[in-house]
Amino acid sequence: MNKIRNRKNNKGFSLVELIIVIAIMAILAGILIPQFVKYISSSKVSGDIQQAENIYNAVAAQYADSQGTAPTGMSYDGNKHEVTDAVAEALEMGKAAPTCKVDSNYLFMYSCDSKGAVAVYLAPASEADKAYDATKDTKISPSIEGVDKDKWTK
Repeated sequence: MNKIRNRKNNKGFSLVELIIVIAIMAILAGILIPQFVKYISSSKVSGDIQQAENIYNAVAAQYADSQGTAPTGMSYDGNKHEVTDAVAEALEMGKAAPTCKVDSNYLFMYSCDSKGAVAVYLAPASEADKAYDATKDTKISPSIEGVDKDKWTK
């Protein structure tokens, strides 16, 4: 009878039980947090590549629809040009310019020559209106190459 009464009054967890639970949670967190960080990084890379492909397709479609006549705010001279708010709107991609998720120092840029050859780059703002330079720029679409290609390679 005395044992039954003692069990009714024992309403909490022992210190040892709490320490074991905390240790298990710490082990699980140690395993899951690095995987979660890796997943976030991978999703940023995938997002940038997908955005570059969208820009590539939009510029190619715009060139074909306009029969080589660039709309206001765009140029088909073969140099890199920043995808600004006006360009994004002309390409019917929304009213805001896309932003790079992997490295905020880079901007999306496009080039299209008079024959309709399109490419999309990630480059510093200082590289706008210049020809592609593999030592300063990263070409994302149609293929990934250039100085920081490792950032966007899966």
